[in-house]
Amino acid sequence: MGRVDSEGYIYPTGSVRGGHCIIVDGVVLGVEGEVDRFRLRNSWSSTWGLNGRCRIKVEDLQQLFSAGGTACMSVELPS
Repeated sequence: MGRVDSEGYIYPTGSVRGGHCIIVDGVVLGVEGEVDRFRLRNSWSSTWGLNGRCRIKVEDLQQLFSAGGTACMSVELPS
């Protein structure tokens, strides 16, 4: 998953390389209004992917979670 294709997509292929975090910074909806894909921002600088970003299809992200991938989310608490 270290390389993107010509349209900026990454795919869950290759060897397992855990321990890296990326940020979901966009969601694209399909024709039915359901989430179709996510836009991700990587920490490998703007020279990687599409200006430091890539895309992943919902089914590919689901495959990663099914294989033991994890996610976290931050929320701002009222003071």
